[in-house]
Amino acid sequence: MRDDAAWLRDIALVERIRQNDARALGELAQHYVVPLTALAASVLQSNALVEDVVQDVFFAIWEHRDTAELRPNVAGFLRRAVYNRAISTIRHERSQQRRAGDAGMLDVDWPRVAHNDAEQLLEEAELADQVVEALTHVSPSPRRVFLLSWESGLTYEEIADLLGITTRSVAQQMYRATQRIAQYFVRRSP
Repeated sequence: MRDDAAWLRDIALVERIRQNDARALGELAQHYVVPLTALAASVLQSNALVEDVVQDVFFAIWEHRDTAELRPNVAGFLRRAVYNRAISTIRHERSQQRRAGDAGMLDVDWPRVAHNDAEQLLEEAELADQVVEALTHVSPSPRRVFLLSWESGLTYEEIADLLGITTRSVAQQMYRATQRIAQYFVRRSP
């Protein structure tokens, strides 16, 4: 159920990016910035960091354009990259807060602390559990769209085909779901 036109467009954009075409990166970002921002918002507890996460992913793509392997599923790569960057941002923020509290300092730029695999898996499982809990506060249609994207890794086009709705409806429902999830996390934060 893949949208072949979007897939071909993405592959062509990746090839142009590899050839140092910055406009191609802008075009790629334009196609994915809304769903990637929604994904970052659903993971992060602070909306102030959402744009930074998405921008960091596109900046990293540009910086590693010669070696980054974005094919064959560019959309899936972008979703995974934003999700991982958002998780890293949360870890970094927690680490900064912990250090500032321990040292009695408020704003110190500390280097990132490496976590072992077990800690990372526990944190990701905890976050996934929190997202599942937040989804109980989301209406059924947006919840279904979110789960098809998050758990199944389907594109908006694939979800639209599966549910028999427009891609625009998928985007609107995804936006509603991520807004409710973000509100849930904001209410839970101290």
